[in-house]
Amino acid sequence: MIVAGTCLQLHHKIKNQFQHIKEIAPSNIVAQGERTPPDSTIDASTRKQVIDIVLKRLNDSYVFPEVAQAMEKSIRDRVAKGEYDQISSSRAFAETLTKDLQAVSKDKHLRVRYSHEVLPERQPRAEPTAEQREQERRDMSGMNYGFEKVERLRARSAVSSVPRWALTQWPRQ
Repeated sequence: MIVAGTCLQLHHKIKNQFQHIKEIAPSNIVAQGERTPPDSTIDASTRKQVIDIVLKRLNDSYVFPEVAQAMEKSIRDRVAKGEYDQISSSRAFAETLTKDLQAVSKDKHLRVRYSHEVLPERQPRAEPTAEQREQERRDMSGMNYGFEKVERLRARSAVSSVPRWALTQWPRQ
């Protein structure tokens, strides 16, 4: 599932042109004095393949399925109008796709980025072992499962303070 802040990589090797796409990843920051990596040209076939992969991944995994469908419709309409036909720079194509996807989704974490270097394909996340689950349970227990404060108000009511990270760390049981 694609969740804001989570990096989903799409590994795509096509004639050393558009070698890597990442969605929902922080922006690249180039330190002062560093060179921007070289760009490469992209052809119509590669553009089509990249669009198909990005849209498939969004439809399969985006947290809001109706938004993924709206993004696909918008991008497909742009393809039909030939809006991407004149783009020959891989970097410019990634930036344009990002802008067009964000225009529909309003999700500033969603990005398509070009990398000149071939990056390794991301491995699926492994389920934790029984030992890892038990260690996590002990860790969470030692932190009172994230509950920082519980106050009893009037009869049958209470207020609790739980940091947001704690809600994502331990499944509801």
